[in-house]
Amino acid sequence: MKGNKIVGSLILLAILVISVLPSAAAVGILFDSVKINGDIVADDEIISVERDSDLNIRLRILGLDNVENVRIEALISGFEYELIRDSTASFEVDADEIFTKDLTLHIPANMPNDDFLLRILAYNRDDLTYEQNYNLNIDSKRHDVRILDIIFSPGATLEAGTSLLTTIKTWNAGSKFESGKLTISIPDLAIEQAAFISMEPGQAKVSEELFMRIPKCAEAKEYTAVIEYTSSTVSDRKEKQINVLASDQCPANSQPVEDKTMVSIGTTNQVIQHGETMSYPITLTNAGSEAKQYQIKVADDDWAVSQVSPIGDIFVNPGDSQTVHVTISPLETAVGKNVFTVKILSDGSLLKSVPLAAEIAGKAPKQESKTSTTILALEIVLGIIIVILILIAFTAVARKRRESMDEGYDEQEEIDTSYY
Repeated sequence: MKGNKIVGSLILLAILVISVLPSAAAVGILFDSVKINGDIVADDEIISVERDSDLNIRLRILGLDNVENVRIEALISGFEYELIRDSTASFEVDADEIFTKDLTLHIPANMPNDDFLLRILAYNRDDLTYEQNYNLNIDSKRHDVRILDIIFSPGATLEAGTSLLTTIKTWNAGSKFESGKLTISIPDLAIEQAAFISMEPGQAKVSEELFMRIPKCAEAKEYTAVIEYTSSTVSDRKEKQINVLASDQCPANSQPVEDKTMVSIGTTNQVIQHGETMSYPITLTNAGSEAKQYQIKVADDDWAVSQVSPIGDIFVNPGDSQTVHVTISPLETAVGKNVFTVKILSDGSLLKSVPLAAEIAGKAPKQESKTSTTILALEIVLGIIIVILILIAFTAVARKRRESMDEGYDEQEEIDTSYY
């Protein structure tokens, strides 16, 4: 009876060897040993691995034959979001050669706590696959909290003196309930804000808005914001850069109040015809604390006749405004688009140069030459002389006719008298 059991065991072992060898021989290699994270593992062993960790695999390979283009691949299938895999480059195998190959698989932080199958395959271009499988149990730490995201409002670039609002997304990746403190700080500016947050296992949560004000005289540069989660059992830390810009709210950065002048331009470009006059309104606002005296000058206006109204210096009290009108009347020779410059000065110093433009509609009127004018004058004089000569001629003819009539009348009288 005992002998029968021994024979049966030998037969079963032979079946197992026969079932493995052809598969290994199909690609000409055999996995002599498999190490996972430094430990040799057996085929039926359950390998426990934590989320967000690496699975380091080292294979000791025996060459059974001379084979080309062999590739080793390790993979974990069944994860919802991705296929976890790694593979070697193609290599050649010589018979009776022993060599090692390393593969690394990363277990994602969001992989569920469950059982998976680790597959290790060997194959080449033509032959069947040689495969060994190992059972994996994905586990999580008891206490594991992660900071997933940091959101700044109004953004990572802001002006000194403004408010920075921060929301932080955290995730309890552990297997136990967690309650701890979230903190954001900018050590170089000595500012900090904190809030408390609680999460069930596997829960992700967004914090309330954490409010901080950047000092108005903070130096303009890049700062490091430190975000931390801390509890009695676990902690996590992230860093994020913010860029602070200089602010006029700081007295050291602001322009002296008495030097501030606001210039408002009503229009910078107008269409004008010959014979017309266009006005460009310019409003000066004295935002300082003392009365200011302004001068308005027009340059590059050789194509037009320009004028500033009111004429002379302009006085504006603190907080008041004054509108100046610059008028332009194009010369008859001006055509197309013409640009002129209005210069605004205060106490002899140039505050601002304002380029303005006028587009001349139509063509310049024709100018008569001096010769044409002279000819026209001569023609008029000649016409007057001709008219005078005609009048003289008519007068002479009329006088002659009247004299003839008078002579005839005298002769008639003499004849009549002779009858008496």
